[in-house]
Amino acid sequence: FFFKQKTAYEIKECDWSSAVCSSDLSNSFLLDNAFVPEHRALDGALVIANKPPGSQVNAEPLHRMPIFGFTGTVLVSTTVGVATGMVKEFEAMLKKNAGPPPGKPGTEEMMIRLAEATSEVECARLLVLDSARRNMERLRAGKILDEGDAGLTSRNSAYVAKLVRQAATRLMEAAGGSGLTNSGYMQRAFRDAMGGTAHTTLNWGRSNARYGYHLVGWPPGLPF
Repeated sequence: FFFKQKTAYEIKECDWSSAVCSSDLSNSFLLDNAFVPEHRALDGALVIANKPPGSQVNAEPLHRMPIFGFTGTVLVSTTVGVATGMVKEFEAMLKKNAGPPPGKPGTEEMMIRLAEATSEVECARLLVLDSARRNMERLRAGKILDEGDAGLTSRNSAYVAKLVRQAATRLMEAAGGSGLTNSGYMQRAFRDAMGGTAHTTLNWGRSNARYGYHLVGWPPGLPF
C-alpha cells in the first residue's frame, strides 16, 4: 500500500466498463517512474498481521480492526441496501397493479414472494449490524480480534450475501417485463446485487469452511 499526491498519476477515465456497480467510479491509474518515500508506504505483511504502525498512535478501536476476515461486513452491507430498494420497488409495483382484493390472478403468489423477500432482507440487515456491533464491542474492551472472530464474521457476511441473492432473484423472477426496462430500477438493482455479492470475500463455501476449521480446532486455511 502506498500514497501519492494526485498530480503524480494519470487516471484512465472510464476503462472499468462493467454491467454491475457502474456508479462506484472505479478507474485504473498510471504511475510512470514514480518514487514513493518510505513514510508513504505501508508494508502489506504488517496489515495482514494486524500490526500496522498507525495503530501505535491511533487509539480509537476502529484503527485496530483487522482487514482480512472482516472486510466482508463492509462489502456486503451495500448489497443489503440494494436488496432493500428492490423490495420497496416491488411493493410499489404490486400496489399499483394488483387492484382491489382479492386482486388479479396470481396476486397471492406475488404477495408471498414479497413477504419472503422482506424476511430475507431484514435478516440480512440484522446480521450485518450484529457482526459490526460484536466486533466493535470487543475492540472497545481492549481485546484483539482473533481467528474465531474472523471466521464468524466471514461466515455471517457470506450468509448475508446468500440472503441478498435469494431475495433479489425471488423478486426479479416475478417482476415481469416491466422489471427489465433499461431505465427501470429492478434490472439495475438485480445486476448490482448479483455482482456485489460475487466478491471473493463473500464466497459461501470458503467462508463456511474457515469457520468450520475454527470450531473443530483446525489451523486456518488447512485444505481438506
